[in-house]
Amino acid sequence: IDAIKRTEPDVIHVVDPWAVRQLGRYGIYNVALIPQAIDRRFRPQPLPEEFTIGFIGNKESGLKRFEVIEQAAQELGIRCVGIKNPPWVSDDIVEQAYKMMSCYVCASWEEGGPVPVLEALQMGRPVVTTPVGNAALFVHPGMNGEFFNGDLKTLCDAIDRVREGLEWYAKNAAATPISDPTMVCQLYE
Repeated sequence: IDAIKRTEPDVIHVVDPWAVRQLGRYGIYNVALIPQAIDRRFRPQPLPEEFTIGFIGNKESGLKRFEVIEQAAQELGIRCVGIKNPPWVSDDIVEQAYKMMSCYVCASWEEGGPVPVLEALQMGRPVVTTPVGNAALFVHPGMNGEFFNGDLKTLCDAIDRVREGLEWYAKNAAATPISDPTMVCQLYE
């Protein structure tokens, strides 16, 4: 914060509303919210026959809280496909992971995006997530996903809501507008 104040930037670009609020708390108001975009365009895919939740993320990051997602799957008696990868893997591996999921789950409180939320929506996968990063810009409860407060019970409840209305959620997930990189570039300019 002190470094930002010392350098006096003309504008600070952020991808999520939380950063706007947090900087405002420190008296930094020259902040522009620019929605995150991804240039890889995934296409909606048929849902797997068996309801399956899943996650994707860097296995070295303790911030992802994979264990909460795995606990929820166990509690609900549903399949979980966790892809714990090194920091970067190919788009083909990521796409294959989403094809195995009916619903993408993000349990993190610390994300630089999260990009997987956008990818999952592009694949027509509903998202159950904490209100992390830019998730509130793209996930709309009762439509294309659900939020949970971070604990196991509310995660299980959110997954059950998606499971009960999976076709509805998946249809809306596939129709979710994701920021176009061309538009985002114009906002930066």
